[in-house]
Amino acid sequence: METSIIINSGILIVIGVWLFLIFRQLRKGKGSKTEFKSYQNKFTRKYYRFHNGLVACQEQLGLDQNEEFAVLLERAVKGENEELTMELLNKMLYGDGGMRELLCIILINPDGAHLTEAQALLANKLKEDEVEDVLNDFFILNPKKKALFDLLKAAAVSRSLMTPTKPDGT
Repeated sequence: METSIIINSGILIVIGVWLFLIFRQLRKGKGSKTEFKSYQNKFTRKYYRFHNGLVACQEQLGLDQNEEFAVLLERAVKGENEELTMELLNKMLYGDGGMRELLCIILINPDGAHLTEAQALLANKLKEDEVEDVLNDFFILNPKKKALFDLLKAAAVSRSLMTPTKPDGT
């Protein structure tokens, strides 16, 4: 008799705990608050006042900027069906106006909008030290882009090293 009371009590306790856990799970989904991932104060913005009067800033690239950046990069990599070399990267950045385009992609107005045409013309007149600061900040704000450029650079260097030289040294 005592054994059956203990077994019945045990069964009731197990069923009670099981029902309590089910009730708690069901209630958790209904009355709980939805937790949102907050991005407030997550993104850093770098402000610049350049020598020519241009006031601009940059932050982590937005979707539209990433798309423009991808088009610029694709044009560099696919340029004239050439193999990717350091010379080609330098030509893309400095010879074909790539740096100007890149600055117009990454720099924005302090209000967050793209640079106006007048501001873009001022951005084209930045000094070398100013461009270097903007690029350093770009890679700090967009570490995945730094990894991408490091990969492209490594590919270009390895391609240059693999290019056979002619017996006359060229």
